[in-house]
Amino acid sequence: MADTPPAYELPEHPYGGRAPMTMGISWTLTAIAMILMVLRTYTNVVITKNFGWDYHWAAITLVSHESLLSRASTNNGRAPNVRPQATGIFGQVLQTLAASYGLGNHVHLLTPPQLVASLKWVWLGQIVILNAIGFGKLAVCALLLHIQDRTQSKKKWFIYFVGISGIIINIDQTILMLTQCTPLARQWDSSVPGSCNHVLRTAHVGYFQGSWAALSDILLAVYPIFVFRKLK
Repeated sequence: MADTPPAYELPEHPYGGRAPMTMGISWTLTAIAMILMVLRTYTNVVITKNFGWDYHWAAITLVSHESLLSRASTNNGRAPNVRPQATGIFGQVLQTLAASYGLGNHVHLLTPPQLVASLKWVWLGQIVILNAIGFGKLAVCALLLHIQDRTQSKKKWFIYFVGISGIIINIDQTILMLTQCTPLARQWDSSVPGSCNHVLRTAHVGYFQGSWAALSDILLAVYPIFVFRKLK
């Protein structure tokens, strides 16, 4: 005999559960990131009087990067899984909208329209964070190229490869995410008539994208060692 989900009393407002805690943490991290960016802007304006590409890509990342990459679980009434990831203004707004519709609560505490709306904003946030990952790496690549300048010019092509390949993979994954279901609304609302024939392929590319993103972080972290190891 199949287990029946426990009976829950629907709250008057869907905001609750883990949402207040995660929103408090994520908005605090967003505020810290904004303060650091303001200080960096002051340095560029007053001290260095120069705005390099590393600054511009960092600013784009701050605006777009999602603070909470969230996935909702509908198994046995478990609460949606909310994981802090990074900070950013636009993504943070999307996740706040998702929380206002019930993200962080038990699934059985939400009405179907609330669950659909919450999943919609979470899904849009995933698109944001996917591309912001590439923007952040471009900021690091631009900083390394600026520090390296014209020395060891042969190695700079490695930096270009890491940055450009990441952007290409992210664009490919974005296209797959946007086209895996027809119509698009079926991504967050299973009651919409249509099909999702490319979910498995999208997941496989997503595993590769995430693995390459992690490897790129390691490569960019150790790259300065090989560039500056002979300096005295």
